[in-house]
Amino acid sequence: MEEYECLMYVEFLGARENLSEDIASLFSVVSSDGNVSTDALEIDVLTNDDNYFDENVDSLDSIYLTYSFILDIGSSKSASKEDFVSSVSKLLEFFWSEGCPAVARCEFSELLPYDGEGRQHQLDIRS
Repeated sequence: MEEYECLMYVEFLGARENLSEDIASLFSVVSSDGNVSTDALEIDVLTNDDNYFDENVDSLDSIYLTYSFILDIGSSKSASKEDFVSSVSKLLEFFWSEGCPAVARCEFSELLPYDGEGRQHQLDIRS
């Protein structure tokens, strides 16, 4: 079975452990060491150590690079592309509904809601 990958940038004001727990709760699973495994996804929750504004982030198109966390998302061994896309979409919509800016970057972004960007949901909650 083919493997799929996606990076999701998330602005979340809590700690890494809280973010992992929220994701695990969404999928009704348990997080382990800040990581989450579901039927379709393997999610590594990473702190974005480069989440500061500088001359390289000079437009709203790349502001997501400054978000606090990066989710390194891979498919589980048994996940179909449809299951993977559906689960990534569910995750994006969850963040947007909670008021957390989130952007997904993957080779199938066009299959995600709002192409994985959700511009109308983007609010810089750090202001």
